[in-house]
Amino acid sequence: MKRLVTFTISIFCLGTLLIGQSYSLDTKQSKMNWTGKAAFNTFALSGTLEAKSGQLQIEDKEVTSATVIVDMKTLDAENKNLKSHLRNEDFFDVKKYPRAYFEIAESFTLKKGKQMIKGYFTIKEEKMILDVEIEMFKRKKEWILHGLLFFDRTAFGINYNDPKDPAMKDNDYAIAREVELDWHLVFKR
Repeated sequence: MKRLVTFTISIFCLGTLLIGQSYSLDTKQSKMNWTGKAAFNTFALSGTLEAKSGQLQIEDKEVTSATVIVDMKTLDAENKNLKSHLRNEDFFDVKKYPRAYFEIAESFTLKKGKQMIKGYFTIKEEKMILDVEIEMFKRKKEWILHGLLFFDRTAFGINYNDPKDPAMKDNDYAIAREVELDWHLVFKR
């Protein structure tokens, strides 16, 4: 009987190693911050977003899958008029496109410190591959992923007050194309 129990435990442990470990995003502990800037001066605005869900798959020391679904209806800013404007058709049109998506483009090996990975980012049904700076570490039974990505909003069809529009040349209302998204994600078993 003792050998059967030992054998069963060994098979279970081996199976866990071969299959890998799955983690789900803890949406309560995870945070996402955005920053947008004026095109021709130093003025910047920022706010928050919330993740709806996410999954992380790790096999050995390799991240084989990572996805995050962003709830665009949570797009927030301190200024209520700005918040409303960002959510409408001029920008993210959250009624029509309530979610954005991020997924890694290829597996990567876990390393200490910061590293660059490639990921697919989808906004308004436009999917782009981006370079993302991440730092990932394990804390007790959870994985913490801190990421920083920059994206060109016009690549996703968000052209409002684009500085390359001739009407916006040297206009104080022109908005830079680049948006920064900084996240702190917590994945748990």
